[in-house]
Order: sequence, then C-alpha cells, then structure tokens
Amino acid sequence: MLPFLPSYAPPLLSLPLSLLFQRLRLLSPLPTLPTSLLFTLLPCILLFLFSTYSHISFLITLLMLRISKRPVAVTANIACGKSTFVKGYLTSSTSLIDLDGIAHKILLPPTSSSSFLYTKFSSYTSIISTFGSSILNSDKTINRTTLGSIIFSNPSKRRLLNKLTHPNIRYIMLFKIILNTFKGKIVLVDIPLLYESKLGFMFSLIYVINLKPDEQLKRLINRNPELSEKECKQRIESQMNLDFKLRKADKVVDNNGPEYVMREWAKVEVERVKGREMIGWEIIWGGLGLLKFLGFI
Repeated sequence: MLPFLPSYAPPLLSLPLSLLFQRLRLLSPLPTLPTSLLFTLLPCILLFLFSTYSHISFLITLLMLRISKRPVAVTANIACGKSTFVKGYLTSSTSLIDLDGIAHKILLPPTSSSSFLYTKFSSYTSIISTFGSSILNSDKTINRTTLGSIIFSNPSKRRLLNKLTHPNIRYIMLFKIILNTFKGKIVLVDIPLLYESKLGFMFSLIYVINLKPDEQLKRLINRNPELSEKECKQRIESQMNLDFKLRKADKVVDNNGPEYVMREWAKVEVERVKGREMIGWEIIWGGLGLLKFLGFI
C-alpha cells in the first residue's frame, strides 16, 4: 500500500502551512500549456524511475503544489449506476479515470503491444503465482469469473488479491491524474473501493450513488446472467455497507428514479464544478508530504 497521509492535519500546523503554500503558489503559478510540458513530464518520470515510499511522497507533493484543483470521485456499490452518472458528467472539459478499467488491464498478460504503463504495473504474473494456473483460459488470459468465484467466497483470498493489485492500480491512477490535470481537465475518478482503500482525502468532491438493495440485486442479475442469484448476493455482501458511504459523501446522487434524470443532473453538476478551486487541505497535505520527504516528520 502506498504511504498516503491521513486526511487531517494537526491544528497547529494548519494555518502556517496553508499560508506558506498559498504564498508559494502566488510566486510560482501554474504555467499555461504548452509551457507546462516540463511540469507534466517531470512527475511522470519520477513515477517510473523511483518506487520508494519517500519518492512517492515527493511525487504527490509535486502534484499538490502544482495544481489548483484536485480530482473529484464517484463511488457506489456494485450495480448502483456509476456508469450512468459518468455518461452525464463527461464533457469536453472533463476526463474520466476508470479504476475498474485499470483493474481489468493489469490482469492481462503483458505483450509487446501492451502500453509501457500497463506492462510496468502488471499484476498478471504475481496473480498466477499466487492462485495457480487453474484460473487461466486456454489463451493464457485470466478467467475473471473463476477468479471471482474464489475471492468472493473467501475473504482472505480477496484481501490477498487486493494486496497484489491495489498498489499497481494506484500508481496508474496517479499517473493519469497528473497527466489530465496538467491538460487543464476536470478529472473524474470512478473508484468503486474509495472508502475501503481510504483514498477519500485525495478528492475535493465525492459523489456516492444511492440505490435500493432490491433494485441493486435485480440490476446485477440482469447485468451478469452468468452469475447465480447466490453469487450476486455474495458480491453485494462482500462490499462495505452503502449506508456508511452515503453518510461520508459530499453529495448523494439518487438513482431510484429514471436513469435520464440522474444523467441530466450530472450535466448540470459538472457545469457547477468547472473553475472550482481548492486551496485548503490539499496544500496542507502537500506541505506535510514535503516535510515527510525531507525527514522532519
């Protein structure tokens, strides 16, 4: 797991760090493209050259000091309608980072045609070594249904898989956040296990999709006909309680009505978010990351 700092800062440090890094931002504003190319490439180069925790802390500090907007996140439990919300939210000024999509790609066998990003952070070999060749299809790809039946019926196996995949997913997510932020995009991260992974502090705004349990089960059965009702219930029960996520949300998005209503609401919401600046906690967090990197904390 990457060494992410907590979402709070000691009260005595908050004010001086906030003032300090606001001043640094005034002295060193984010340059406009294409002159910001250096600041786009430098964190990416650091990400690939170094993998120690101290360098990752430094990388995150660079990111937080250089941007004025943090990404926003959408999360929900399985089959609650995140994809519908995302469709409404995406515009020419927004960019999507889909963590489910990243998770799928790091399970693929690395080939010469694979992108460098997914080759470097592939979990394929470690998963085969851990779970055995019985989870492979005839073409040597991982059978996700077989792997799913193993991990959703055994919590310890699920934790083991998460340990093998989550660090790589986070590396790729950070890379994509950096790249899209410096393109001037509003970055929307579709992250199913946001609260389970304790990554809420990274986002200035968190949307949680709400759906009634019986409707959730019905949608999952319809979406995945290859799964039995028992297997669908196992997948739902394996996730954190939705009520907890709803209480932690910055905005609850109701999906119990027609889907087009949520899509239209998302279109209005993204217009509200445009140009929104955050200069509080991310600066404090970035300052703590810098102090950690320098060895003071």
